[in-house]
Amino acid sequence: MEGISYDWYGNKVVIAKPQTYMNLSGLAVRWMADYYKIDFSNIVVVYDDIDLPMGTIRIRERGSAGTHKGMKSIVRQLGESGFPRIRIGIHPNSDDIQTDLISYVLTPVSKGNQDHFREGIVQAVSAVETVFRHDLKKAMNEFNRRTSPCF
Repeated sequence: MEGISYDWYGNKVVIAKPQTYMNLSGLAVRWMADYYKIDFSNIVVVYDDIDLPMGTIRIRERGSAGTHKGMKSIVRQLGESGFPRIRIGIHPNSDDIQTDLISYVLTPVSKGNQDHFREGIVQAVSAVETVFRHDLKKAMNEFNRRTSPCF
């Protein structure tokens, strides 16, 4: 697990990027939660979602893993789905999904979608900041109303 720990807006925060395969992300998240003694409700998972338009973000307080194998691993390892998550849409604004889904998500974002993808990243960072400066509900109210930047 690659990560850093520091105070952010008066909160102790650990930002981590699992170094496992995506399908095993839950092992890294569980290790981090145990090591830092983090209550699962205080874990915010940020991940890509093929079901959302490119660059759109959606914030949820809890929920299922859907079809995302990394989220399935996290839910399985934590034994629950009661943790916040911020999804960043990666469904293209074109016919980029010409091959299978696995190849698509492992390929760099196409030039035609890069600006939308970057905007999604910027919005996700702002949403995480809002969660820590204020709370999850404020972030949901502010960011879930926004429409996709690519349509």
